[in-house]
Amino acid sequence: MKTDNSNSPQISVVIPVLNEEKFIHDCIASVIRQDVPFPFETIIVDNGCTDNTIAIAKKFPVRIVTEAQKGLSFARQAGLDAAKAPILVNIDADTRLTDHWLEKVHEYFAKHPDVAGISCDFKFYDGTMVENIILYSRYLIIPPVTVFLRLIGRPDILLGQSFALRTESLRKAGGIDLNLVFHGEDTMIGKRLSTQGKVRFLWNLGVKTSARRYKREGVLRTLFVYVTAFLMIQLGFRKKLREFVARYNP
Repeated sequence: MKTDNSNSPQISVVIPVLNEEKFIHDCIASVIRQDVPFPFETIIVDNGCTDNTIAIAKKFPVRIVTEAQKGLSFARQAGLDAAKAPILVNIDADTRLTDHWLEKVHEYFAKHPDVAGISCDFKFYDGTMVENIILYSRYLIIPPVTVFLRLIGRPDILLGQSFALRTESLRKAGGIDLNLVFHGEDTMIGKRLSTQGKVRFLWNLGVKTSARRYKREGVLRTLFVYVTAFLMIQLGFRKKLREFVARYNP
């Protein structure tokens, strides 16, 4: 581990948080324990926490950034503004990086200078049997969708629970679309990044994440919202997308 919040980090890990005291310890711990030969920084974006999230975060060598405007997109933009490294990683507070994840990301970008952003596969660490079975449907859906997107010159799927990108590429692309507060914001990041380089989905780079949203909102409803928002962005229905997500934003 070479955590470095001041001197030329190679990767900036951004974790937006809003009352995540149940998850943030394990999330940050999974980042801090990364065994890498280069310095990296960890940025916690406080998006209005009123619980013990920030107190827990301060027990680790992290940098705290405050974003008063609530909304995931605003928090992501604050992280982008604060990042010092050429590679920017965004992970959700309920996500846990697997061993050597940051090193693999660093190596991938070094070997693929034409790639502007990547996202990866995930598994639930707290899912029920039904939720895990439904999750396996991604192996039937994502591969053909990826092939189709590449054939028509569109970016690969970019999943918000864990993705990495070239910091300057996103800045040159206009940063985060602040009109999309939650649903669809990750797809829009991928679309903007695609103006600067390729966006790739990597099956061999996985993380673990929580099934809590599926539990809270229902598996079918959650999948419906995510898939619909994704398709609307890819097909260019921006106006209708805003009307759609307005009914489902958390």
